[in-house]
Amino acid sequence: MGATIKEVAKEAGVSIATVSHVINGTRYVSPELIKKVENAMHETGYTEKYRKKKEEWKTGTKTVVAVVVPEAGGTLYIRLVRDISESLLKKGYLTAVYYSNYDTELEKTSFCVCAGTGI
Repeated sequence: MGATIKEVAKEAGVSIATVSHVINGTRYVSPELIKKVENAMHETGYTEKYRKKKEEWKTGTKTVVAVVVPEAGGTLYIRLVRDISESLLKKGYLTAVYYSNYDTELEKTSFCVCAGTGI
């Protein structure tokens, strides 16, 4: 099995969150830290996963699965969404989460949005 994000973070001397932000481009990371993380990815063998992920985003080959849950505050739903997301990611899927607040009209709207975007 290949290197994990945790191993990359340890090798680079940064947090797991920083590695995640470099991989996903979700937050600003200084060029110096990006270089450290990319070097650590190369050293640990994580580079291929990173390259593949970037290529999938460029070509639009990632598939998104929508999950509609009734609330965001309960630990049950937070754990459920986390577990679903982690399982799907291992199979190459991304997760879009919609919270309905127990509103059936909002649930219907969420499903319509997903159907209209191909999610």
